[in-house]
Amino acid sequence: MNNAYRSPSGLYKTGKTLFISGTGGKDGSLEKDIKDDLLLLPTRNAKHTEKYKDVIEELKKSPEVTRLVWHSLAPAVINKINEEQPSKFATTTYATPSIKKGRKGKQDPRRLDFRNPNDVVSMLDGYAETSNFVDWNPIIAHT
Repeated sequence: MNNAYRSPSGLYKTGKTLFISGTGGKDGSLEKDIKDDLLLLPTRNAKHTEKYKDVIEELKKSPEVTRLVWHSLAPAVINKINEEQPSKFATTTYATPSIKKGRKGKQDPRRLDFRNPNDVVSMLDGYAETSNFVDWNPIIAHT
């Protein structure tokens, strides 16, 4: 994930895996990404975000990608891609703001979700496996 956050595009590909950063500006600018997060994601318009367009472009150039790994707000983009191509990608999420009821049974190995305790961003994701990493600082807990 660190490589994705350091990348000008917010994306990092290695082998068959594409890592996608959460809120983090493309080419160092947060303005467009934050506007997309606040205006487009709550209205289920992830398809119109810059991040969605960047991911789709990368996937067109990289047909070998079979796993998508994301953090924080990027899941809205990946959920849209999974709607369009439901069985193409295995996914792993970290610290997402998804609102999901508690898990019944084990995680699907193709759809893994993880969170840390005290992470207020992911606190409503009842499906995510909660790690044993505990930090009182919610910002650190989110990372």
